Amino acid sequence: GIDAVFYYSSSVFRQADVADPELATTCLGIVNVFVTIFAIRYMDVAGRKTLLTYSLMGMCASFATLTASFLLKPVFPYMDQLSII
Repeated sequence: GIDAVFYYSSSVFRQADVADPELATTCLGIVNVFVTIFAIRYMDVAGRKTLLTYSLMGMCASFATLTASFLLKPVFPYMDQLSII
């Protein structure tokens, strides 16, 4: 699961020519903590199925953004910043 993302995140950010891949990985971890706190808090209120549906949509959007940043990088030099978002 998420451990694989964190394990390879520095390599992915390095391939995306991010200026500081370790800082980007740290920011990724901070976002993970806040989203986990949110999910724990609202799991019973919103329901598991609803949270899973929204998280799936978020993952798909993130993967599409990351793919676009890698594919369009030769055309647009600022695409490495897009991979962080």
